[in-house]
Amino acid sequence: MYYINSSETTADQLLAGTTLAEDPTPVWTAGTYAVGYLCHVVATHRVYKRTVATASSISPEQDPTGWTNMRPTNRMAPFDIYTNTAATSTTADITYVLRGRFVNALMLRGLLGKTVTVSIKDAPGGAVIYPAKTFALKQAATGFWDYAFGDRRARTVLVLTGLPIRSNAEITITVSATGSNTRAVGLIEIGKLRALHGSKRGGTKKGASAIPKTYTYRKTQDDGTQVTIVRGSSKDLSLEVFIDLSEADRAVQDLEQLLERPVGVLADLTGKFSGLSAFGFITKGPVVYNAGHAVASIYVEGVV
Repeated sequence: MYYINSSETTADQLLAGTTLAEDPTPVWTAGTYAVGYLCHVVATHRVYKRTVATASSISPEQDPTGWTNMRPTNRMAPFDIYTNTAATSTTADITYVLRGRFVNALMLRGLLGKTVTVSIKDAPGGAVIYPAKTFALKQAATGFWDYAFGDRRARTVLVLTGLPIRSNAEITITVSATGSNTRAVGLIEIGKLRALHGSKRGGTKKGASAIPKTYTYRKTQDDGTQVTIVRGSSKDLSLEVFIDLSEADRAVQDLEQLLERPVGVLADLTGKFSGLSAFGFITKGPVVYNAGHAVASIYVEGVV
């Protein structure tokens, strides 16, 4: 099992060439606002909703009785932990130019558009060390019928590993589409790829499970009718990882740190089983020590 060891991406890491404005909503200024009014605060990169129809002289993040914190701004949406808070555009392609320190892996989730392109320079404005590679966001047809008449599945997740690593790299990600079609990216995670099983023998055992789930609310009324509120969906993972006994103590230490934060998890690096990847919290990971090897039972609770 592999994971991307990342840290929070801040606004300071967004370099020149990033195309999105902060947010379509207006910037907050002191004034009187109607209930339901939306605005954003650049300092917090958050959008707030007015809850009382009175004068507002205190910045929304300091006035929780007058404002509700709704979501990240459009520009910073891919850098919270949720895929369903996506950066979107219907007027132009979305480009992020990021400063990355010792990054050799990235995970993009919630992709929508025609293509996504990734390139890397050795420093901001420096030499290209990873020439631009473009990936289609529709999966290939599985046969003639699918090609001619089918509704081909969208590719919403892209994981790249083995990227050239530098101390101050410039990483460019562009989501493209045509005309007024929507471009979106829900999550951008960059970091160092690490193997829970270490550098010796080991890896994810056969029988790993992907467990799709939904947060849609559904209640059956007394007369048998349904009340349904459609919400997002996600996916959990259940994995067993074979670990050489000499690597078991280190794996336990890694898990102690991973339990406290969300992380991108990959069952393997072959690219054959994209369903066995997720972004979420490792909620448990008992490691059983045996003669010559250990086995970690990993459960990843995916976030929406």
